[in-house]
Amino acid sequence: MKMIVALGIATSALLISSGSSRADMTNLIIVGCTAMPARAESTVYNIENTGADGKLIRVNENVKSEAPCTQAINALLSDSKGCPLGMVWKLAHQPFNTTISNTGYSLREFVFECEYSG
Repeated sequence: MKMIVALGIATSALLISSGSSRADMTNLIIVGCTAMPARAESTVYNIENTGADGKLIRVNENVKSEAPCTQAINALLSDSKGCPLGMVWKLAHQPFNTTISNTGYSLREFVFECEYSG
């Protein structure tokens, strides 16, 4: 489990440091979903919602550890909580997979940022 946490944190740090230099950089959320071979539904393993200013970005209450991943993703996409007025959460780019060798776990990372609605 510690290996997955370290990988999720390292991936999150890489995405944040290599991401856009726009002013809305604090409005970036990364949701890591795991899927174990015995489970049909993936669950949220980690959420990186700390802004560049060190403060937590408020998110929908359905975006939490161990929630079904589809529930968390849909909650973010249907809610603007944590975004500035007139903006909503959108996928920043295609989700990507990270396989953790010899553990039976894979981590799928979803990156969201606030964009103007409409």
